[in-house]
Order: sequence, then C-alpha cells, then structure tokens
Amino acid sequence: MQIEPAKSPTLRFIGVTTAKSLIMKVFPLWAKELGLSNATIKGIDIEIHADKKIYREVVDFLKSDE
Repeated sequence: MQIEPAKSPTLRFIGVTTAKSLIMKVFPLWAKELGLSNATIKGIDIEIHADKKIYREVVDFLKSDE
C-alpha cells in the first residue's frame, strides 16, 4: 500500500470507502471554524477482512509520519 507523507497538518482515518464519508465534507468546515487553515483530512481505504499485514503497514506509516 502506498501512502503519501503529509505535507501539512493532516488528520488521517481508516475506512472502507473514506471518500464517501460525511467527515470529508464536515472536516473543512470544522477546521475553518477552528482557524486551522492549512489542515487537511485524508482517508486510507482498506478492504473488509484485509490481511493483517496491510493494517500493520498503515499503522507503522501513521506512527512515523510527521
């Protein structure tokens, strides 16, 4: 799985179809209200019942992404 490192403050979340999640519409409004002008949100899609290895890769990436 290829995940691009964050270039600005980024909230990431894991789901199945993250692009369709309501938070993708709500987060920009919330960030604006809080004055987080350069904050972004990115979903990481993982299939249901995906191999444990994929989850571990994602968690390792999130742990090391600055």
